[in-house]
Amino acid sequence: MGSNFNDEALAELKKISRLLALSYVQDLDVGPAAVKLNQAGFGPTEIVNILGAPKGTVSSALTRAKRSEGPPKKAAKKAK
Repeated sequence: MGSNFNDEALAELKKISRLLALSYVQDLDVGPAAVKLNQAGFGPTEIVNILGAPKGTVSSALTRAKRSEGPPKKAAKKAK
């Protein structure tokens, strides 16, 4: 029962995770959906599999989002 049960349980949990992810981004276009899923902790390959989108489309969306964030802003120095 042990290993086979664990494998089946893991497969079901993965299925539930994909369904929840799809419902989270159901009204979004591929680009924004990819970014939201990435922010939720999914990697590019997982996002491609969840959305059924081309790898290039997902990669481009994630790259654009990362670039738009820009470098971290430095704290302004206080005047004395």
